[in-house]
Amino acid sequence: MKLLAVGDTHFMGTPPRSRTDDFLKVQLRKFRDVLDLAEKHNALLICMGDVFNKVGVPLDVVNTIMRMLLKHRRTPRQFKPGGEGWRAPMVSPPGNHDLPGAELAAIRRTPFGLLVAAGAIRELTHEPYGPIDGVYIFGHTYMHGEELPEPIAGALNVLVTHDMVIQEELWREQPDDEYELSTTYLENHPGFDLILCGHYHGDFMQRDGDRYIANPGALVRIKASKRDMAMEPGVLLYDTETRRMRRIVIEHEPSEQIMDVSKAETKADVSPVVGELVQAIQTAGGNMPPVRKLSEVIVAHLKTTSCRKSVAKIVRGFFDDAQVTS
Repeated sequence: MKLLAVGDTHFMGTPPRSRTDDFLKVQLRKFRDVLDLAEKHNALLICMGDVFNKVGVPLDVVNTIMRMLLKHRRTPRQFKPGGEGWRAPMVSPPGNHDLPGAELAAIRRTPFGLLVAAGAIRELTHEPYGPIDGVYIFGHTYMHGEELPEPIAGALNVLVTHDMVIQEELWREQPDDEYELSTTYLENHPGFDLILCGHYHGDFMQRDGDRYIANPGALVRIKASKRDMAMEPGVLLYDTETRRMRRIVIEHEPSEQIMDVSKAETKADVSPVVGELVQAIQTAGGNMPPVRKLSEVIVAHLKTTSCRKSVAKIVRGFFDDAQVTS
């Protein structure tokens, strides 16, 4: 049996500001290439989460992805849904972009949940998916909390995680509670033969004997950052019999031809009000911006995210209390 791992796909209706091409068209072409590879190798397609870029993605985009996946289900190896050996078109844990806020129970009200209900995606959770040819697949995302599922003794166990797992610190002052190093993650979960990571868009592959921890990298380049510009979109192909893995690069254009580096995100993109706050804290005595002004900026930002209204209300209430007591 073979597994084909694709990184965060981030299907969206509005193109990133750094991209100069027909972004959705490119996304769909790359995803078609991924589906073709899965059919070519008769592989189970596994996504790392963040199937969609946000819960408000246009319905025509959702419909297109659903149709592509349901068509992909018509492969030579078919079983009764839910029966022994049944393969869903694609399996994936939900990513943070797939959920409103961080509430797993709300998944039914999202595009991700719609594809699950339609049979286009099998949601990976702490409950094992399998056995498929002696393989069990688990899903984990930080919305599940700290504890990870227990692997099945005597089987080949695969963990698909949307935790922040990286090979090395991304910057010197990065808080150590924001990530876990891949070597540590592999050591801390010895019962899993293969750990596939998402969330972080950079690719890596590490091997310890017959065990792997790897990230295929995001399917698309979104920002005109050094990491995204240097990335070669690709997938990981894993053979459960030989327990060997290789990376397959997907056809793509050079970054210089599809990215506008003048629109790269910089520190200047941070709200000046938030910048004032950061500077005041760093200098331990600078002029703090007005509480009300901070409240307006942060609550306005929350409205542009998938954060629930109740969370924004709590944040506003916190600032209101701070203004009264200051």
